[in-house]
Amino acid sequence: MQTLERGVAAPIQSSRGTIASRAVTPFLIVAPAVALAIAIPLLWGRAVTLLDLVIAVALYERCAECRGAAGEVCVSIGYTHCS
Repeated sequence: MQTLERGVAAPIQSSRGTIASRAVTPFLIVAPAVALAIAIPLLWGRAVTLLDLVIAVALYERCAECRGAAGEVCVSIGYTHCS
């Protein structure tokens, strides 16, 4: 068992766990973007309008202020709070 700097044991990963995580991670990153790319045109005018996209971009940009330091979480529901 390997130890890290503060005497904490390093996690042991099996090759099966590594293979599974390498297969699942790209899917979890790409699938939401693909779903949005498909859903927005299909729902345009009924459930999605230009105002919805403007609000989404504004909240995304506001939340981007929090990114950068490790462990920061951004909650953006009417306000931005970085912790």
